[in-house]
Amino acid sequence: MSLQYHLIPVTPFAQNCSVLWCDVTREAAIVDAGGDIDRIRAWVAQQGLTVTKLLLTHGHIDHLWDAAEIEADHQCRVLFHQETGPMARDGDFFKNFGMPWSHRAVSGGEVILGDTTATIE
Repeated sequence: MSLQYHLIPVTPFAQNCSVLWCDVTREAAIVDAGGDIDRIRAWVAQQGLTVTKLLLTHGHIDHLWDAAEIEADHQCRVLFHQETGPMARDGDFFKNFGMPWSHRAVSGGEVILGDTTATIE
C-alpha cells in the first residue's frame, strides 16, 4: 500500500492540480482545484477514486477556483494551513466563492487517505 499522485495541469496557465490517493482503498484528496473542473472530474472518475478531501495550499484564486464544485460533487472536507491568510481568519472568504464555511484550518499533523497517512508540516 502506498500513496499515489497524479498532476493535472489546469487553465491556460497550467497550474498544477494534484490528486493524491491510497492505492488500496482508492480514497483520494484533490489539491488546489484551480480550474478545468471537467478535466479533474473525468480523471478522478476514470481512476475510480472516492474523493474525501480537498486540500488548498493557499488562497489564490488559481488554486481554489473550482473548490465549491469539488466540495459539492464529493461532499468532501476542505482543509488548508492555518497561516493562509484570509481563509483562516475570515469566514466570508469561502462564501464569496459559493462555499459554506465548514472548513478546517490545520497547523500540521496527519491527513489520512484510506490506509495511507500523509503529514502536513
